[in-house]
This record gives sequence, structure tokens and C-alpha cells, in this order.
Amino acid sequence: MRDKHKQKYTINRANQIAYKYLKQTQKAIIHCNALGFTVLKIDFMGIKPRIEVQISGNQSIVNELIESRKAVRYAFGNNENLGRWEGYYTMLEGIRVCWQSKRQE
Repeated sequence: MRDKHKQKYTINRANQIAYKYLKQTQKAIIHCNALGFTVLKIDFMGIKPRIEVQISGNQSIVNELIESRKAVRYAFGNNENLGRWEGYYTMLEGIRVCWQSKRQE
């Protein structure tokens, strides 16, 4: 009886896109896990999320991504924790996945 009175909702275009990106983000997290990365943060500041990961000692996988040009360096700097560092990102399932690692000399 309750089903007869259910309201049907339509999702506007912007919300459809946001929903699609959330599904892609879920798939990207599974992909990160398969690579051995740990998700630290998901940034929802724009409509398309961005995932920040810790590479957790998987430097060989990171090097492979960089050498195959699937990862791109986008930043570098110096801080107390890492010393000289580089920021990289790759696209997984259409979602930007980024990390910082100690700069290789």
C-alpha cells in the first residue's frame, strides 16, 4: 500500500554528473587498493572529486606509472616531513589520484 504513494524524483543534470563521479570515485578507490595505495583524503571542492593517497612503500609501482607516462609530476617543494618532495597524479577511472613522494636524486 505504501508503494502506491511513493513520490518519483527526477535528478537534475548537475546532480546526475555528481552522482556519476561518485560511482567513478568508488571504482578508483578499488583500483588504488589493488595498487597498494591507501586513500588519505577525497577532495569534493569541485564537482569532480580528487583522491589523495599514500603510496605506502610501493615506489616500484609508482616508478612504473611514471616511466609509462601514466603519472605526471605537477608540483615539487621542500618540507619538514619529506624534505625535498614531488607531487604526482594519475587518472584512475576518470578520477585524479595524487600523492607526494620523496624526491629521487
